Amino acid sequence: MTRDFRLLRAAGLVSDTGDWLGRVLGTYDAGGAAMQMVGVTLAGVLTTRLGIAHLLDLQASLYLLAGALLLAVLGARLGADRRPPLPRPDQPGEELAVR
Repeated sequence: MTRDFRLLRAAGLVSDTGDWLGRVLGTYDAGGAAMQMVGVTLAGVLTTRLGIAHLLDLQASLYLLAGALLLAVLGARLGADRRPPLPRPDQPGEELAVR
């Protein structure tokens, strides 16, 4: 089997995933395009009213707020799951002492 034939066969296998994958990705892309259109329109309106400096300050504040929210959520999840690691035996036949 040549390399080119393998690449063509791999592309054929990927296209046989069904119609659902195309519909899901198409819906995702359409939603992203709609949100981008809303964002550009909103940025244009707010820039004329607030000015570019205030709009960039607002964007930076939203990024900081999203980061703080992420740290709060992940910190709570990671803090609850922290347990000391189990000791490992030095030799395969050695028993672990129960503490």
